[in-house]
Amino acid sequence: MRILATSTETVAFIAAAAALLGGVLGAIAGGLSEYFLERHRNKTKARAGARLVRSELLKAAEQMWISEESCAWKYWFDFSIKTWDAYGDVLASELDPDRWASVDEAVRNVRAIGFGIEELNRKFGEAPAPELALEASSVAGFSTQRKEVQVAHDALARLAKGATSSGEFGKPKELEQ
Repeated sequence: MRILATSTETVAFIAAAAALLGGVLGAIAGGLSEYFLERHRNKTKARAGARLVRSELLKAAEQMWISEESCAWKYWFDFSIKTWDAYGDVLASELDPDRWASVDEAVRNVRAIGFGIEELNRKFGEAPAPELALEASSVAGFSTQRKEVQVAHDALARLAKGATSSGEFGKPKELEQ
């Protein structure tokens, strides 16, 4: 049996190298696991955001449908799409540029309708009736806008793991038969 004699400097060097290597490998492993965990969190948040924004877009389309059918604006309509503020950033990172552009444009246009009505309410005070009659051009505008909302709704389908729209998009369920 042969015993190798080593100096204390060699032992110290080996111990220091092993500690350094362990630290580097630990940092790499920690960084990689944090990256993958963060990526998973973002995908999960984006999926939830896509589902919530789709729901609000569908609600807006239903309100547009009602306006088209009745030729009237109901003052209780809500076009705020509140979930956009919480999820727009992660949706931007998960959607391809074309889908993102469709969703972003539709959300901004729908919100603009809501802001316009809020501005009229501030300017003229409370509504004298529960609805306001619409001119034919406004009704046609809702029809066009509803189609843009449908494109945005469908652009989020894959990320939300949902189906694309079919039939008369925005027609309220209670009117379908």
